[in-house]
Amino acid sequence: MPTCLFALGSNGTGQLGIGNQDDASIPQQCIFDSPATLPDDEQITDIRAGGNHTLLLTANGCVCGSGSHGALPAITRDLSTFHQLDVARLCNISSRSKVTHIAACWEASYFVVDQQVVYACGIGTKGELGLGEEVSHCSTPASAFDLRRNGNADAGPAIISISGGMSHVVLVTDNGEVYGWGTSRKGELGHELVNEKVIWKPRRLAIGFPALGVVAGRTFTFFWGGKGKQALLGNAKIIPGGEPLKLFTQSQVFAGWSSLYVLDSGELDAVGGGSRGQVPTTKLPTLAHFAAGSEHAVGVTADSKIIAFGWGEHGNCGEPIDSRGNVAGRYNSISIALGPQEVISVVGAGCATTFVAVSSPNNSS
Repeated sequence: MPTCLFALGSNGTGQLGIGNQDDASIPQQCIFDSPATLPDDEQITDIRAGGNHTLLLTANGCVCGSGSHGALPAITRDLSTFHQLDVARLCNISSRSKVTHIAACWEASYFVVDQQVVYACGIGTKGELGLGEEVSHCSTPASAFDLRRNGNADAGPAIISISGGMSHVVLVTDNGEVYGWGTSRKGELGHELVNEKVIWKPRRLAIGFPALGVVAGRTFTFFWGGKGKQALLGNAKIIPGGEPLKLFTQSQVFAGWSSLYVLDSGELDAVGGGSRGQVPTTKLPTLAHFAAGSEHAVGVTADSKIIAFGWGEHGNCGEPIDSRGNVAGRYNSISIALGPQEVISVVGAGCATTFVAVSSPNNSS
């Protein structure tokens, strides 16, 4: 399944991967330098972004990165194109192992191997690396969290969800347990850890029910479980009046820095801070794909049209923007020409960055 990736938005360290460090308000095709393009059998499945870097994950476990070198493993310069990261070699793991999840904080990157071990690298002065108080910088990925029992991968639970906020990381296992580390002073890891301010190593958290998923905002964390159960840690203003979000089995949940989104049967519901237009006040078309960035969001309609709204000063919402750099009370349409066999397969949104993956299903091997 050949995949092309397009990007627009903030690009001061090359995080768009388009071959330069200029912001873009019109989608530009991303460049892969190792190899020059993604192989035909590599389909992008996840896109995560930090403050100035971007991570891509494919279905086969291939990881690519662009942007700030300090947040990427074993990279000594900022990357303006996407570079394939040799996670297996860097983590000294078997070539049979596979990266199953990725996550990012402001200046850090995370790779989950075989759903059981979290490797961290980058910069983390607030505990977000999870490697202990003595480690605030790590250029080679190191194991921060390991669910294997006595080294036996078959004996332990599996990670099913991981998310990074600005300075904290949270994850959920398939037995419903939740863990977190990083900054805790705003309650993002639970009120009982506020006074510790920083949690330097992964800590099991108590939320009162088995979790199924998690998303992290700037100063909050949102967990959800079965039968509509949910827990908001940190900034309680995200959900007005504390009313539970309407969640169903098929619901997808996303978080911006100060907002929460629920996509259910194509309908988007949003709560939280909307000063930049990131919480839509106008009805949106039915959506097939969605992603939340720091203060903007991007969606793909059922008929493959791309829309974006929120803070768009760097071009990440396309054009036009208002005098404050926002797309508020409306949404922009972003144009990418699709061939007759092409479909939009994934969208991603970071800190004023927007990514759109276009695939050709009929060419898959």
